[in-house]
Amino acid sequence: AQAIAADPRLIFLDEPTDGLDPVQRDEMLALIRQISAEYSIDVVLSSHLLEEVERICDNVVALDAGRLVASGPLAELVGNDEGVVLEIVDVADRPPVLDPVSAALTARGLVVRPLGVGTIEVIGPDADLVADAVRDVVADHGARLGKVVRRRRRLEDLFHIAAEAAS
Repeated sequence: AQAIAADPRLIFLDEPTDGLDPVQRDEMLALIRQISAEYSIDVVLSSHLLEEVERICDNVVALDAGRLVASGPLAELVGNDEGVVLEIVDVADRPPVLDPVSAALTARGLVVRPLGVGTIEVIGPDADLVADAVRDVVADHGARLGKVVRRRRRLEDLFHIAAEAAS
């Protein structure tokens, strides 16, 4: 309330949902969105909770250790479907294939992250490129797929990709 009493054009909020329960967090995010929309006040939000940033921000500036790693409209930065989650089933009478499949996908310039036993996430700049690479590499290694799920790239993915590229 104090922040908007003076009718400012810009408000800075640092971790505004820190310490809030899930219901309070949702209410706070709705209030921030409302302040921006109804009062035409620009809000600069600082947060480590990237899923919250995705929920309410139109533009994003991502910093890693004080370095700019990405900036721009959120819709342009996260794009559309850009990755897949793979579950690879290791067959008892064959050598394990998850590590060689991961290495081959990484060699093709894709980001590969383990998600659990037998499951990896593969992220790339284009959904079709990722799907084609996964198909080819899995076939080349004789891997058996348990599940393949396409998913939308998240802000967290962008941050990891940009931070890895910058280091």
